[in-house]
Amino acid sequence: MSVTKAKPIDAAILPGSISRFSGGLFTSVRRLSESMNDQGIVRARVIGNQDAHTDDDISAWRDSPLLLKSSRHRQRAREVLDWLLTNEPDLVHPQFIWSYGSMATLRWVQANPSRRHIISPRGMLDPWAVRNSRWKKQIAGMLFEHKHLRKAACIHALCDSEAESIRKFGLKNPICVIPNGIDIPDDCSSVRSELVNTNLFGRRDDPRQTMLFVGRIHEKKGLSQLIVAWKIARDRLNDWRLVIAGWDDGGHQQELEKTVKDLELSDAVIFAGPIYGEAKSAALMVADAFILPSFSEGLPMSVLEAWAYRLPLLMTAQCNLRIGFKNECGVEIDTAPEKLARSLIAFADLPVADRRAMGESGRSLVEESFQWSTIASEMSEVYRWVLGQRDAPACVQF
Repeated sequence: MSVTKAKPIDAAILPGSISRFSGGLFTSVRRLSESMNDQGIVRARVIGNQDAHTDDDISAWRDSPLLLKSSRHRQRAREVLDWLLTNEPDLVHPQFIWSYGSMATLRWVQANPSRRHIISPRGMLDPWAVRNSRWKKQIAGMLFEHKHLRKAACIHALCDSEAESIRKFGLKNPICVIPNGIDIPDDCSSVRSELVNTNLFGRRDDPRQTMLFVGRIHEKKGLSQLIVAWKIARDRLNDWRLVIAGWDDGGHQQELEKTVKDLELSDAVIFAGPIYGEAKSAALMVADAFILPSFSEGLPMSVLEAWAYRLPLLMTAQCNLRIGFKNECGVEIDTAPEKLARSLIAFADLPVADRRAMGESGRSLVEESFQWSTIASEMSEVYRWVLGQRDAPACVQF
């Protein structure tokens, strides 16, 4: 007797930007959607807005997203709502809040209470993020966001600490805790030595070790405090250089460059600009350590990528990857410059063998716990539960 295969769940995924402009979401939402599609339980259809980098990055999406034509939030909300009403997906999954995706999803659900949606705030309900641009979020909350959040069938947290922030925000919805995933690169130890002398970050013959930051250059990343800390610890960091690679968000890099100049750190701090694809992979191979002194994160893809390339980590508790501290592949740092300076010195003084062991532990951690195939399976099962096709998975908290 033949077995009829169940029809895939039709899910509309709303990530906001579908380019590098969205930072880590460019990778995390794209790979989650692709991995769920590969497994056949879910048909994930992505709807995103256009921006200055869309033309450069849309080819990275294996399944081309639907691009919104409008530039204003209300018009984008109308476009999304029209699409939802015409196509009637089984559920909608916004990957950001405080914006047009929330407006459209709320109106779609209000039109028919049987409709279901899941929300991934991706760090946007963490205390620092809520305080940032507070008055704008208070207005958005009163107009649509609070209702959008309360009506969600489930809220997706990337880690337990984000789940705690969601509860502190006052939400009582079920929460599923599912981390981001990572694509594990081929073993890079054999090619690492060949890349050490490449001219990625300035002089080809620079003998210093490289501490690397890769990400959006924004005040929440703690880079101002890191530069001041580097000045405090400079005499003990002569064998190191700090490389800041990423795209400038709102002119913050100009402020950082002025600070570097004022503190006479131009020979120690290098701004490498945005790096993507092969250039990013090469940078991670060349680096000797990775740092993320952030005030607020959901679950940073950059940390998972650094571990995948066997880099020892320095990061704040706000990066929400305490498992890295537990598994001894990350060093916890503070954003206060004096404390951060002490951590930089202590890390630089570690034996090379100890730092390498930290990197190896990071690689083992992502191989065991952060594969996209596992993440996609867990999210697909949450979709099935929300739609009444199975009992609540173990990742769901009530």
